[in-house]
Amino acid sequence: MHLSALLDFDVVPLDTDDAVSVLLDATAPEREKDADRPLAKSAQAVSLRVPSGPHVRGVEVIGEVPSSALPDGSLMVELGDLYSGESRRLLLRVEVPGVSTLGAVTVTTVEATYVDPATLTTYTTTLPVTVNVVPGDEAAGRAPRPDVRTEEALQRAQTAKRRASEALRRGDREAAAEILDEARRNLPEPPAGSARHPDPQVDEQADELGRMARRARRDDASRTSKELYASQSGYSRRREHGLRKKQREEEIRGQETGRDQSFPDQEPPNAS
Repeated sequence: MHLSALLDFDVVPLDTDDAVSVLLDATAPEREKDADRPLAKSAQAVSLRVPSGPHVRGVEVIGEVPSSALPDGSLMVELGDLYSGESRRLLLRVEVPGVSTLGAVTVTTVEATYVDPATLTTYTTTLPVTVNVVPGDEAAGRAPRPDVRTEEALQRAQTAKRRASEALRRGDREAAAEILDEARRNLPEPPAGSARHPDPQVDEQADELGRMARRARRDDASRTSKELYASQSGYSRRREHGLRKKQREEEIRGQETGRDQSFPDQEPPNAS
C-alpha cells in the first residue's frame, strides 16, 4: 500500500493553535493482471487510522466518508477492498495545538492496514504528517495549495447536499436553498481571464448546486430531497472514477511520448 499526502499549509505559527487540511491518497499494490482476472483485488479490508497525540487536538474527515472515533482518541476510516493499483482519496482536517518549539514536527502518523488476498497476510503502511513550526510573522504570508482547497470545497459541497436534503424532509425549503447557495459560493473561482475552472468537477458542482437550490425553492420537496441524497452518496464513486480515468490518460500519453521521432544516429528504414 502506497500512501502520499499534500497539506494545504506545511507550516504552522509558533505557540498558536492552527489547523491543516491533509489530502491523502492510498494506492493499492499493483498486481499482475491476466485474462481471467483483469481487475484483481490486491488489498482487502483496507482501513486508515489517524492516532491522537500531543500535537493533535482533533481530527475529522471532510466530506461524507464514514469514520469513527476509537476509545484511545484515534480516528478510524474503513475503505473496504481495493483493486490492483486503485487509489482512494481522503481529506482530513487536523487541529494542531500551539507548538512551542521551532522546526519540523510530526503531528501524527497515518496508518493503513490491509490484507493481501493472495496470502491472507496483514500489512501496515505508515505515513508521517509533518509541519514546519515558524515564527508568526513568517507564517503570516503562507499560501494554501489550490488543489487541496479545491478538494475541500468539493467535499464540503457534498455535506451541504446532505444537509439540504434533511432540511427539505423537515419542510424547510428556504434553509435547504440557502445551504446549497452557500456551498456554491464557497467553490473556488476560475482563474483570472478564464470562464471555466481547471478542475471540471468544480464547474459541474457549481451548476448542480445552483440548479438544486432553485428546485429546493419551487419543486416537489420530497423528490428534490431524494435527488440531493443520491447525488451526494454517489459523488465519491464518480470522483474516484474520474481520477482513475485521468491517471490512465496520463499513463497513455506518457507511453506514447517519443513515438514517430527520428534519431540522427539511426539509419532510416529502406523504402519497400
